[in-house]
Amino acid sequence: MRGGLLPEAADPAFYLEAKSMYDFVPAAAEICRRHGIPAKGLSRADSGTHLVFLLPGMAIKVFAPPWPEDFEAEHAALHAIGGGPFPAIIHEGTLEGWPYLVTTRIAGRPARELWPELSRREKETLLHDLGRQLRDLHRTPVPPELQTDWPAFASGLEATLESRNDPPSAGWRDWMVDRAHLDEDPFEPVLLHADVTWDHVFALRDGEGIRLSGLIDFGDAMSGHPLYEFGAPLLYMCFGEPDLTWSLLSGYGLPRSPGTARSVLAYSLLHRFGRLGRWLEKVPVADGRAFEEALFGSDPGCTGS
Repeated sequence: MRGGLLPEAADPAFYLEAKSMYDFVPAAAEICRRHGIPAKGLSRADSGTHLVFLLPGMAIKVFAPPWPEDFEAEHAALHAIGGGPFPAIIHEGTLEGWPYLVTTRIAGRPARELWPELSRREKETLLHDLGRQLRDLHRTPVPPELQTDWPAFASGLEATLESRNDPPSAGWRDWMVDRAHLDEDPFEPVLLHADVTWDHVFALRDGEGIRLSGLIDFGDAMSGHPLYEFGAPLLYMCFGEPDLTWSLLSGYGLPRSPGTARSVLAYSLLHRFGRLGRWLEKVPVADGRAFEEALFGSDPGCTGS
C-alpha cells in the first residue's frame, strides 16, 4: 500500500485482494472534485474486474492497472460509438496511475436481475430488441485501435479450443471439434462488444412494459466476424428455449435456417470466454445433439449427427 487514494496494484493477485478490502470511494470522490461533479449519492457498484461508482445520471469506471488493454478497448469503443443506448464519455483522466472514465449512466437493471420476473413474451421482445441493438452497434466504423487480425485470432481460438472448453468426454470433444470448424466466406469485420452477458444488457420497465435500455462494459471490444457476438447471450438468456434464440437472431436480421444455426454454433463454441465443460456442469445435457436442440430446436437440419 502507499499513502495515496489508491493502492499500488500492478500485480493482479494483489489487486483482486485489495478490491474487496480497500475503501475506493474517496478516490471516486476525488474524481468528482476534479470535474466539478456533485458527489452526493456516490456509491460503489457491485462490478466485475474494474471499479464502478454510480451517481445520478453518471457512472465512474476506474480501471485496474494490471489490465490496461481493457481501458484502451473501452475508451476507443465508446469514442467511436458516441452514446445512444451505450455509455457516452463525459470526462476521462488518470488518478495515481489508474485510468478512469466518467460516462453517462444506462438506466434500468441488468437482465440477470430481471430475468426471473419476465414473462415469455417479454423475454422474446427484449431479445429481439437486443438483436437490433447489436446490428446497430455493428454498423459503427471500427476505430483503428480495435482493428483485430481476425485470421490470426480465429486460428488461435481453434488451436486452443479443447484446452479452453475442457469437454467432459471423447464424444463431447469430437462433437465440439466438428461443430466449431470454421469455413468462412469473405466478410467485413465489425465492431464487436464481444462479451454480451446478461450482466451487461440493461432493461427497464415503464408504462409500455419492458424495454431494452442499453449495453455496458466495452472492455473486451474488438473487431471481427459479427456472429462471434452471440455466444454469451445464447447461453445465458436462451439456452433451453429455442424460440428465444430465434427472437435474438431474427432481431439481428438473420434467417431461421439450418445454416444460421450451424454458423452461430461454431462461433459460440470458439468464443475465447467459452467454457463448455464448466457450462455442462451447471446445465447437464445428454450429448451434442441435445445441446443443439436446446439452442435451436429440433427443426430438420438444425441438428445432426
